[in-house]
Amino acid sequence: MIPVPAADAVAVNAWITLLDPFLPLAQVDEGVLDELEEFFAAVTPFAFVIGEPARFPDGPTYLPLQPSAAFRRIIVELSRGFPEVVTAAAGFETNMPHLLVPDSTASEPIQTHASEARLLLRGDTDQVLATFVFGTSAA
Repeated sequence: MIPVPAADAVAVNAWITLLDPFLPLAQVDEGVLDELEEFFAAVTPFAFVIGEPARFPDGPTYLPLQPSAAFRRIIVELSRGFPEVVTAAAGFETNMPHLLVPDSTASEPIQTHASEARLLLRGDTDQVLATFVFGTSAA
């Protein structure tokens, strides 16, 4: 997931899902963590805008992300690197990166940036297993 602290006012602990679910915890070893670290080190930090609330047909309220191509590229490349991962987001979530929010959310567009990804253990209380800092652009 990519944390979005700039959106915490509209969604507490806001993040953008990349692959969910990921590998079972028992399979997340040093090799997997090293592979993720190398992958995200090759991602250049980027700016994006979180748009105004919208609703998926018969689904949750979300905030769209622009440009969405950077998020889609990360998701596709992660899927290629971890083909054994079956994503729960095989439907609408994979096709349109977004930030889920409560139904009553009202928000103006938010300009922010992505500079890291986190591996999250989902549960009653979410736990960050690792943080992966994005690389820097070539000068």
